Amino acid sequence: MSSTRVFLLSPALARLIERDRAGERVRQGYFPEQPDRSTHVQVTGDAGHLILVSHSARGPVEDAAEISLPQAEALLALTAGQVEYLSVAIDVGSHVATIQRFVTSAPFDLISLVFRDDKTVRSSIGVGLVWDSPFGPMRFDYSFPLSKQPYDKVQEFRFGGGTKF
Repeated sequence: MSSTRVFLLSPALARLIERDRAGERVRQGYFPEQPDRSTHVQVTGDAGHLILVSHSARGPVEDAAEISLPQAEALLALTAGQVEYLSVAIDVGSHVATIQRFVTSAPFDLISLVFRDDKTVRSSIGVGLVWDSPFGPMRFDYSFPLSKQPYDKVQEFRFGGGTKF
Protein backbone atom coordinates (compact mmCIF):
# COMPACT_ATOMS: atom_id res chain seq x y z
CA MET A 1 0.00 0.00 0.00
CA SER A 2 1.24 3.49 -0.77
CA SER A 3 0.09 7.07 -0.55
CA THR A 4 0.74 9.96 -2.92
CA ARG A 5 1.35 13.57 -1.92
CA VAL A 6 1.17 16.35 -4.53
CA PHE A 7 2.95 19.70 -4.16
CA LEU A 8 3.27 22.86 -6.25
CA LEU A 9 6.70 23.23 -7.84
CA SER A 10 8.60 26.33 -8.84
CA PRO A 11 8.53 26.75 -12.66
CA ALA A 12 12.27 27.53 -12.69
CA LEU A 13 13.11 24.29 -10.86
CA ALA A 14 10.77 22.32 -13.13
CA ARG A 15 12.52 23.76 -16.22
CA LEU A 16 15.95 22.80 -14.82
CA ILE A 17 14.84 19.21 -14.16
CA GLU A 18 13.14 18.98 -17.57
CA ARG A 19 16.33 20.15 -19.28
CA ASP A 20 18.35 17.46 -17.46
CA ARG A 21 15.93 14.54 -17.87
CA ALA A 22 13.77 13.28 -20.69
CA GLY A 23 10.03 13.42 -20.16
CA GLU A 24 6.99 11.92 -21.80
CA ARG A 25 4.12 13.99 -23.21
CA VAL A 26 0.71 12.90 -21.88
CA ARG A 27 -2.69 14.04 -23.15
CA GLN A 28 -5.86 13.30 -21.19
CA GLY A 29 -9.47 13.97 -22.03
CA TYR A 30 -12.28 13.74 -19.49
CA PHE A 31 -15.89 12.69 -20.06
CA PRO A 32 -18.75 14.04 -17.91
CA GLU A 33 -18.64 12.41 -14.48
CA GLN A 34 -21.27 9.91 -13.30
CA PRO A 35 -22.29 9.55 -9.60
CA ASP A 36 -20.45 6.23 -9.14
CA ARG A 37 -17.70 6.46 -11.76
CA SER A 38 -15.65 8.71 -14.00
CA THR A 39 -14.02 8.00 -17.34
CA HIS A 40 -11.10 9.52 -19.19
CA VAL A 41 -8.92 8.72 -22.18
CA GLN A 42 -5.13 9.04 -22.05
CA VAL A 43 -2.57 9.20 -24.87
CA THR A 44 1.08 8.66 -23.86
CA GLY A 45 3.54 8.54 -26.75
CA ASP A 46 2.05 6.07 -29.23
CA ALA A 47 -0.17 4.24 -26.71
CA GLY A 48 -3.78 4.97 -25.81
CA HIS A 49 -5.77 3.94 -22.73
CA LEU A 50 -9.41 4.24 -21.73
CA ILE A 51 -9.54 4.54 -17.94
CA LEU A 52 -12.60 3.88 -15.78
CA VAL A 53 -12.40 5.10 -12.18
CA SER A 54 -15.01 3.51 -9.88
CA HIS A 55 -15.80 5.41 -6.69
CA SER A 56 -16.38 3.22 -3.63
CA ALA A 57 -16.27 3.55 0.15
CA ARG A 58 -12.66 2.28 0.16
CA GLY A 59 -11.58 4.96 -2.33
CA PRO A 60 -11.20 5.23 -6.09
CA VAL A 61 -10.28 2.13 -8.12
CA GLU A 62 -8.78 2.56 -11.61
CA ASP A 63 -9.29 0.06 -14.42
CA ALA A 64 -7.33 0.84 -17.61
CA ALA A 65 -7.92 -0.77 -21.03
CA GLU A 66 -5.39 -0.35 -23.82
CA ILE A 67 -6.85 0.99 -27.06
CA SER A 68 -5.29 1.85 -30.41
CA LEU A 69 -3.90 5.33 -31.05
CA PRO A 70 -6.55 6.24 -33.70
CA GLN A 71 -9.32 5.20 -31.27
CA ALA A 72 -7.77 7.24 -28.48
CA GLU A 73 -7.41 10.31 -30.75
CA ALA A 74 -11.07 9.98 -31.81
CA LEU A 75 -12.21 9.72 -28.18
CA LEU A 76 -10.05 12.74 -27.22
CA ALA A 77 -11.99 14.81 -29.77
CA LEU A 78 -15.26 13.88 -28.00
CA THR A 79 -14.22 14.68 -24.43
CA ALA A 80 -15.64 17.57 -22.41
CA GLY A 81 -12.24 18.78 -21.16
CA GLN A 82 -8.62 18.10 -22.04
CA VAL A 83 -5.25 18.58 -20.40
CA GLU A 84 -1.73 18.09 -21.74
CA TYR A 85 1.42 17.78 -19.64
CA LEU A 86 5.01 16.57 -19.70
CA SER A 87 5.64 13.78 -17.18
CA VAL A 88 9.22 13.44 -15.83
CA ALA A 89 9.97 10.53 -13.46
CA ILE A 90 12.69 10.89 -10.82
CA ASP A 91 14.05 8.36 -8.31
CA VAL A 92 14.37 9.87 -4.84
CA GLY A 93 15.92 7.16 -2.71
CA SER A 94 13.24 4.58 -1.94
CA HIS A 95 10.46 6.89 -3.14
CA VAL A 96 9.20 7.75 -6.60
CA ALA A 97 8.70 11.36 -7.68
CA THR A 98 6.93 12.53 -10.84
CA ILE A 99 7.06 16.08 -12.12
CA GLN A 100 4.07 17.15 -14.21
CA ARG A 101 4.63 20.29 -16.33
CA PHE A 102 1.18 21.22 -17.62
CA VAL A 103 1.14 22.71 -21.12
CA THR A 104 -2.63 23.19 -21.46
CA SER A 105 -4.96 24.52 -20.20
CA ALA A 106 -2.56 26.79 -18.27
CA PRO A 107 1.16 26.60 -17.38
CA PHE A 108 1.36 24.80 -14.06
CA ASP A 109 4.02 22.62 -12.37
CA LEU A 110 3.39 19.86 -9.80
CA ILE A 111 5.52 17.22 -8.14
CA SER A 112 3.94 13.98 -6.91
CA LEU A 113 5.72 11.85 -4.31
CA VAL A 114 4.69 8.25 -3.65
CA PHE A 115 5.42 6.93 -0.16
CA ARG A 116 5.26 3.34 0.99
CA ASP A 117 2.75 2.82 3.80
CA ASP A 118 4.03 -0.32 5.42
CA LYS A 119 3.19 -0.83 9.06
CA THR A 120 6.52 -2.42 9.96
CA VAL A 121 8.07 -1.10 13.16
CA ARG A 122 11.67 0.06 12.93
CA SER A 123 13.98 0.24 15.92
CA SER A 124 17.52 1.38 16.57
CA ILE A 125 19.89 1.97 19.43
CA GLY A 126 22.60 4.58 19.77
CA VAL A 127 24.46 7.17 21.78
CA GLY A 128 24.87 10.93 21.43
CA LEU A 129 27.35 13.49 22.72
CA VAL A 130 26.91 17.27 22.91
CA TRP A 131 30.16 19.21 23.37
CA ASP A 132 30.32 22.94 24.12
CA SER A 133 33.46 23.58 22.04
CA PRO A 134 35.25 26.93 21.62
CA PHE A 135 33.66 27.11 18.12
CA GLY A 136 30.12 26.60 19.44
CA PRO A 137 28.05 23.57 20.45
CA MET A 138 28.81 20.39 18.52
CA ARG A 139 26.78 17.21 18.48
CA PHE A 140 27.97 13.70 17.61
CA ASP A 141 25.49 10.81 17.29
CA TYR A 142 26.16 7.15 16.55
CA SER A 143 23.44 4.53 16.16
CA PHE A 144 22.68 1.32 14.33
CA PRO A 145 19.37 -0.29 13.37
CA LEU A 146 17.98 -3.29 15.21
CA SER A 147 15.20 -3.82 12.64
CA LYS A 148 14.82 -2.26 9.19
CA GLN A 149 13.41 -2.79 5.70
CA PRO A 150 15.61 -3.41 2.62
CA TYR A 151 14.71 0.00 1.13
CA ASP A 152 15.44 2.00 4.32
CA LYS A 153 18.44 4.32 4.26
CA VAL A 154 20.70 3.76 7.25
CA GLN A 155 22.52 6.70 8.81
CA GLU A 156 24.89 5.40 11.48
CA PHE A 157 26.84 8.58 12.22
CA ARG A 158 25.62 12.16 12.40
CA PHE A 159 27.52 15.35 13.15
CA GLY A 160 25.98 18.77 13.80
CA GLY A 161 27.13 22.19 14.87
CA GLY A 162 25.61 25.46 15.93
CA THR A 163 26.23 28.90 17.35
CA LYS A 164 25.79 30.51 20.73
CA PHE A 165 23.35 33.34 21.27
